[in-house]
Amino acid sequence: MNKRRYKDSMGFTLVELLVVISIIAILLSVLMPALSKARNQAKMIICGNNMKQVVIAANMYQSENNDYPESIVESYKDGTATSARGRVYNNWTWPARIIYKPAKMASELGFSLPSTASGYVGSYLYKYLKDSHALNCPMAGVGHLNKVYRDGKDRHICTYNDMYESGNGDYLSCSYSLWWNYFAFDYDNTYNGISTRFAGPGKKSRSGLLITDTVIFGDKTISGNAEGTTWAVTHPFKGADLRSSFVFHTFSDPAQKLLKTSKLVINAGFADGRVSRYAINELIEEYSKSATHVKMYIPKDFK
Repeated sequence: MNKRRYKDSMGFTLVELLVVISIIAILLSVLMPALSKARNQAKMIICGNNMKQVVIAANMYQSENNDYPESIVESYKDGTATSARGRVYNNWTWPARIIYKPAKMASELGFSLPSTASGYVGSYLYKYLKDSHALNCPMAGVGHLNKVYRDGKDRHICTYNDMYESGNGDYLSCSYSLWWNYFAFDYDNTYNGISTRFAGPGKKSRSGLLITDTVIFGDKTISGNAEGTTWAVTHPFKGADLRSSFVFHTFSDPAQKLLKTSKLVINAGFADGRVSRYAINELIEEYSKSATHVKMYIPKDFK
């Protein structure tokens, strides 16, 4: 009798263990997508809160200066003989930059740029926004935030936030597009018969759109080919790749099917303080006539 009781209390049989493991695996397969979705929703909320901080900072600047700040690169016309046929370069890059000093890059392309084709966001925003992490979505690549930099002045070792504050260095990205006083879309475009040319809030524009998650298509430096067939997006989406050292999720898409098939959702912040969410089919294409020649996507109701 005692021997039998001892055998009965020795533990689970192999079959029982396999049943338990199977149940756990089934539960995990059900719960993991829900947990992943909840995690992304939490990051989406943080992203929106980041934008609100940037909107508050930009509005504080506007209140003190009676205008929104200059864009990272001012508008100008370069008519020199070595320029690319004297084109007008309005904001020579896409606006997801917090430091941009492209003189060296322009020289390599065979034309020169004036000193106004440079700038850094910290020169006017740092007073109101000390933490540069607010300029980066938690769903974007964070490798650039954790890198050790050497500034362009004395080659001192510094952090991302140091670069944002000082402006030393030639180039630094953030994951958001900063739209105030941005005038790259200098052409007539229509959507359902309505002019959609966007100009960022400032003396020349009453648009309310200040900041969005970045959605761009066609930048040749990202695509690595002459056609420029790659998306660069702040938020993740099916099929996208996130390089360890890059800010954006990228996706090669020559046919631009992403616009029809993706469930991508972005945040956008406005001058009135609201932050709203938009599906990709609620965005409108704006084509940059600057040197980058890319398509950028913003909410249709940007006004």
